[in-house]
Amino acid sequence: MSDNLLEISGLSVHYPGRAAWFFQKAAPKKAVDDISFVVPKGKTVGLVGESGSGKTTTGRAIVKLAPLTAGSIRYQGQDIGTLSNAAFLPWRKKIQMIFQDPFASLNPRWQVLDIVGEPLTEHGLIGDKATLAAWLRGRAPRSASEE
Repeated sequence: MSDNLLEISGLSVHYPGRAAWFFQKAAPKKAVDDISFVVPKGKTVGLVGESGSGKTTTGRAIVKLAPLTAGSIRYQGQDIGTLSNAAFLPWRKKIQMIFQDPFASLNPRWQVLDIVGEPLTEHGLIGDKATLAAWLRGRAPRSASEE
């Protein structure tokens, strides 16, 4: 088992480019090109760069929301970069992304209970809305027999 939580090696994400002329071959758009970094267990790492430098694309590639062109992604020692979307589903509980724009990621028509509860109920961590409400108020049942 690795001492690192996350290991990114040679990560590249390239998108097809647009040709200026009809028969012209377009060069790919290199959103992220050959980056590597490590996140040790128990540590916090920040990814910093100017606007358009590929920070969000890097995060999206790690959670399989952007296509990986090259490189490897290892989480707790296991290669997750080559997993299919179906095989990656169990990892979605452990690896999630928090999007920067609250207006795009939080539905203003939803109550806070629904926003917080959606991933918990989706992954089967909380059974129903009543249990979730009790859990958020600090009055969750201690065992299944108390429900």
